[in-house]
Amino acid sequence: MRQYIIRKLLSLIPAFAGVSVIVFLMVHIPEGDPIYMIVSSQASPQYIERVRHDLGLDKPLYIQYGVFMKNLLMGKLGRSIVQHKQISSLILDKAPNTLALCMTTLVISYVLAIPLGMISAIKRGTLIDAFAMAIAVAGMAIPQFWLGLILLLVFAVELGWFPAMGCGGIRHLVLPVITLAGYYISLAARTTRSGTLNALRQDYVRTAKAKGLSEWVVVYKHILRNSIIPIITLFGMELGWLMGGAVAIEVVFSRPGLGRLLIDSIYARDYPVVQILVLGLAITVMLGNLLADVLYAVVDPRIRYA
Repeated sequence: MRQYIIRKLLSLIPAFAGVSVIVFLMVHIPEGDPIYMIVSSQASPQYIERVRHDLGLDKPLYIQYGVFMKNLLMGKLGRSIVQHKQISSLILDKAPNTLALCMTTLVISYVLAIPLGMISAIKRGTLIDAFAMAIAVAGMAIPQFWLGLILLLVFAVELGWFPAMGCGGIRHLVLPVITLAGYYISLAARTTRSGTLNALRQDYVRTAKAKGLSEWVVVYKHILRNSIIPIITLFGMELGWLMGGAVAIEVVFSRPGLGRLLIDSIYARDYPVVQILVLGLAITVMLGNLLADVLYAVVDPRIRYA
């Protein structure tokens, strides 16, 4: 197992290198010179050159990338050119709000989706199955930002049951979590249903039923573990998707999290913050895939020897 994990970790190195190059070049692509993303085109040439030198943009591109990677590996994330604060302090200040939103959404999504998908598969062709899948299709079809606006209008503005914006206690999380979780519950429920239906056709299930085991014992003891691989795949990918989805949700509900920080930094042309946040999103996706690979090996020992 240790060797399997080490192999997977080593495989992330080229992926991280490629992503870091793309993120670094991101600010050089729009106009060829990132200095015009920072200062006005009406600024004097002397001021532009001074800012260019202060940010190290007067050096060759490969040297800038080398400095960028060196600082990144040493944990020096840089400084916001708009807020004049260390990027690490900005992230530490905003990250708890985003993590609370994403982790709550992730837990609720799978606590609801896995039983819903399994019940739908077991009751295939019944009204229960049709109702559950109708909800799942609706959850995947409704845009999250639109759902968030409707929830705000009904439950925050009209009824006043929940706060419309900001962070605080549990009540501040309810509407954002419902908005963000809708799509992921639907996707996970459909994935669980497909995996369960596939497992129900296998010989070992018929054998277990022939031995006199109850249907629910067969489902939870035999079917769930053998149909969980697609769910694990989805779980790993959703770790990155949730961070991306939080960007829109935090804007809709005015939550001071990493998503809102990213949008504000884009509008303010605060490219060092944008670089670090985009790179962080990419790393989250890679770590999610790594976690999925490790869980594969835990669930199915054959995978770790492949």
